[in-house]
Amino acid sequence: MIGAAYAKSGQREKAVNTLHELEEQSKQNYIPKTSIAVIYVASGEIDKAIELLNKAYDERDPMLLAFDFKTIPYLDNIHLDPRFIALRKRMGLE
Repeated sequence: MIGAAYAKSGQREKAVNTLHELEEQSKQNYIPKTSIAVIYVASGEIDKAIELLNKAYDERDPMLLAFDFKTIPYLDNIHLDPRFIALRKRMGLE
């Protein structure tokens, strides 16, 4: 969530650094795809976020169910994307 906060507050370099850290950590440890997707959503990179959220669904990422993107205001830019709506339908949330 800190990476998303950096992105939304205009601290792009810190957001990118957080992304890189998570991606590096994911090579050694399990990092939920949702944790990375949140930063992409906050950065406005919706295509990459949707890709990761679909992978999270395919991998049965437990954070995907616990973490509802629709309830987090600073992630509003994904809510109306048809691909996000389709994913929520696949999850039984729409």
